Amino acid sequence: MGVKDRFGRGSRASEATALRALPGGGVLRSIHGERTDGAIRQTEALKTAIFNSSIDALITVDHFGHIVEFNPAAEQMFGCSRAEAIGRDIATLIIPSELRQSPWGGFANSIEIREEPISSSRVETTAKRCDGNEFPVELTVTTVEVEGPPMFAAFIRDISERKRTESQIAFLAYHDKLTGLPNRAMFEQLVDMAIARARRHDWAVAVLYLDIDNLKLVNDSLGHAAGDELLRQIADRLVEVSRATDTVARLGGDEFLVLLADLPNYAPGGDALSPQNPIQTTETVAARIHGCFEKPFILGETEFYASTSVGISVFPLDAEDGRSLLRNADGAMYRSKKAGPGRSMISPMVLGGVDDKLSFVAKLREAVAQASWVLHYQPIVDLVRGDVVGVEALIRWRDKDGSLIGPTQFIPIAEEMGFIGTIGDWVIDELLAQSQAWRARGIDYIVSFNLSPRQLWLPDLSERLLSRVDAAGVDASSLLIEITESTAMADPDRTQQILLGLRRRGLRIAIDDFGTGYSSLSRLKDLAVDVLKIDRSFVRDVPQDRNARTMVKGIVQLAHSLGMAPLAEGIETEDQWRFLVDNECLLGQGYHFKHPAPAEEIGDLWRRGAFSMSGTTSELQTRTRR
Repeated sequence: MGVKDRFGRGSRASEATALRALPGGGVLRSIHGERTDGAIRQTEALKTAIFNSSIDALITVDHFGHIVEFNPAAEQMFGCSRAEAIGRDIATLIIPSELRQSPWGGFANSIEIREEPISSSRVETTAKRCDGNEFPVELTVTTVEVEGPPMFAAFIRDISERKRTESQIAFLAYHDKLTGLPNRAMFEQLVDMAIARARRHDWAVAVLYLDIDNLKLVNDSLGHAAGDELLRQIADRLVEVSRATDTVARLGGDEFLVLLADLPNYAPGGDALSPQNPIQTTETVAARIHGCFEKPFILGETEFYASTSVGISVFPLDAEDGRSLLRNADGAMYRSKKAGPGRSMISPMVLGGVDDKLSFVAKLREAVAQASWVLHYQPIVDLVRGDVVGVEALIRWRDKDGSLIGPTQFIPIAEEMGFIGTIGDWVIDELLAQSQAWRARGIDYIVSFNLSPRQLWLPDLSERLLSRVDAAGVDASSLLIEITESTAMADPDRTQQILLGLRRRGLRIAIDDFGTGYSSLSRLKDLAVDVLKIDRSFVRDVPQDRNARTMVKGIVQLAHSLGMAPLAEGIETEDQWRFLVDNECLLGQGYHFKHPAPAEEIGDLWRRGAFSMSGTTSELQTRTRR
């Protein structure tokens, strides 16, 4: 709607009428026969003084959008005189940020002015000085009743300084003040996003953790100002030698981080020295980093040679989430530092070359032959009552030295080498035997276990699995099969058929890591799924983070609407537990209740009774127990 249609039709208001279109002008309307000249002059003088002395720009506008009055603050703000402004279209000075190309009618629409009078409407938008330069403003528009068509008073405040301050605060919240690089908070967010993409697309992600070997020498000999200058120069060189897609961050002190995202992953049967190998890419970047330290740094009149120790960790070869990736890279950096300055060290389970890979594969082959595995179990808790209702079986590789190796460190290679079927059979046999042993003791746990992508696509999966269940005499409904969201969506039609076949035989199905992959809701609702597991990356930040709260609430509601039970992973605090209960999440697991542990420890939980919250009982617990 054009401005004339929106604001009414008629001739342009007179200047006398415009003077009434000021704060309070509505009550100064002339009433024929009731004039008091002295009172009018006094009021007009007061009104003029307010108009001229206001620190905010004040512009009055007629119902066509033409400027009628323009106070001195407006002259200063917009850089043009009252005479130049009178009669101009207000749209030449005020530009709605969401309708920058719109005429005054669009502006009016953006501030929700209607044909009937309104008290006021306030927006943040963009203004344009008479020289064409734009700046942010807070705009308040008030409709003023006068004789004839209504007038409008626009109060305008320049908020450039406030916006600069807000921008600076936002920048400092996620950037290092000294170098301008992203800080740890931003880096961790970028790592989590990179891993989420990697899960969806079967990519790899690497983190390089850098420690400057001899910064203390600079601080002690040349002073902290020189040390700060060295850190700034190092930051510049790291950015220069990194790829455009990499992220360089400063952790603090003498530590830096480099994120390599969206790396091609190992191809099945691929060459460990292939340029497409994520380890090869990571080592190439590390070599460039060491190379940038070969030239001296100029600190005043002093040349200084520095070096760095680098630790490397790669998802998914030796870490399953962002925290593990940073922790493993940090550990590798400390091992590198102990080995001597200026070196790189890769986290132990990341394969750095053909020799390492062949050695690892030989050890894995021997482990498969000797079944060098052990199952640990993590409780699944009814969050409302605190009872342990099930367990998740998690495989560990027991090395010859007695140490335990997690599944993320060997399952990808086991899949590549074709060992996954044999390992999967061992897991099924072991957990079935343990389930029977628990039931003999009166312990009635649901037992969940993970199927890797390669296991799910094995042509004889159903026969291999169900024959073992039948032979063990275990009720199939006591088993919960977990597949990741990304696996389920890789081929949803095929997945649907496989899961339907398993479910018809009584097995229960869970979607793991929900929220980190990419699910079509129309696909998800058609899958034969009983449990929707909320990924720990969302649970980690509740209840303090608003976005995390919204995500978790949404997934819980989605699960209920689809007839699935929501299960939260990674519960580490009582506050997280309470938040989940109050938002009707039924099940959960995490370190707050119990770390994965051997079967005998988990069995004891049955006799020990329910977990309980401290303090007041949550609302949902109260409702449920009535």
